[in-house]
Amino acid sequence: MKKTLLLSTFAAAAFLTASAQATLTLNLTAGILYQSNGTTPVPDGTLLQIIASTTDNSFTAPSASSFVGGSSDDTVVASYALNHNTVGSAGGDFHSIVLTLSGNWTAGDQLLLRWWPTLTTSSSSPGANTTYGQFRTDAVENGSTTAWVTPADGQTVNLNFLDTAAGGTEPNGNGQGSTNGAASLTVVPEPSTYGMLGMGIVAGGVYLARRRKVTA
Repeated sequence: MKKTLLLSTFAAAAFLTASAQATLTLNLTAGILYQSNGTTPVPDGTLLQIIASTTDNSFTAPSASSFVGGSSDDTVVASYALNHNTVGSAGGDFHSIVLTLSGNWTAGDQLLLRWWPTLTTSSSSPGANTTYGQFRTDAVENGSTTAWVTPADGQTVNLNFLDTAAGGTEPNGNGQGSTNGAASLTVVPEPSTYGMLGMGIVAGGVYLARRRKVTA
């Protein structure tokens, strides 16, 4: 039976409770996420994604045309807009996300939070020179009930990323350092960068092959 992905907020809770499908629920609280300068919070409507690594427990960097860099292993399991009005008990933006496992995505797979300060949920691809930030951890911290891994069907878990505001703290005092809100902020490279890298690899291979032939 083909499984689908369901994205829920509180308004849809009753419908999801009545659903016959077995689901897992991620209660995600994201603290203050920053733009590329590391001090200005991202605006409402910023695209947030939860990405699962379904095979190798590593994550491919995005490319201009793909949020997961064309990886067949990584998959975006939830995309939604940040809303500063949905504040959870731990402080910060709160989303209750109800999902069903699909494809190769299974319990125990690593999860990653990725945010795009200049993109919205209507964006179909990152585009070149686009800034993004990301966070994941194998530790159970900041009030989370589990590490950043996929729970089993039927479970409800809390995943918190409570970074501290610059010069301040989250309401419960459990926030991480302010730099974590901007941690890993990087820029999607131009497509030509990938082309040049590929050409360099090919050229290096040809050189080595010729050198081996001459040596033989």
